[in-house]
Amino acid sequence: MPPRERTFDARLRPEVHDDLKNLPTHRLQKIAILRIQNLVYGDERGTELMGTADPDLTGCRRLYFDEIPRLARWRIVYRELPAARPGALPVIQVLAVGPRAQMDVYERAALRLGLLDPEDMS
Repeated sequence: MPPRERTFDARLRPEVHDDLKNLPTHRLQKIAILRIQNLVYGDERGTELMGTADPDLTGCRRLYFDEIPRLARWRIVYRELPAARPGALPVIQVLAVGPRAQMDVYERAALRLGLLDPEDMS
């Protein structure tokens, strides 16, 4: 079987490594990494964020994950960026990984994009 070809390059914000390490179980960490790999290989695509909430993350996407799939308490927030040069792959930029509870992951993504002041964090 030939190796799969990537659809995107992956770029994780430096803080995302800590986000992954701070997930409460090793299994959640593995699931999150697998879901990011699925994005890179084009096997799945998250739901577009439409700016209906505060913070406004229009242009970003979210992907749900959990150890218990029907609960989906955790999110990967990312955006798709164009290729940096002709012939290069477009980019999946992972902004934040964390709990949906109290909008935590969305606030961290907005903070990392400079859309939210740290003092505005709940």
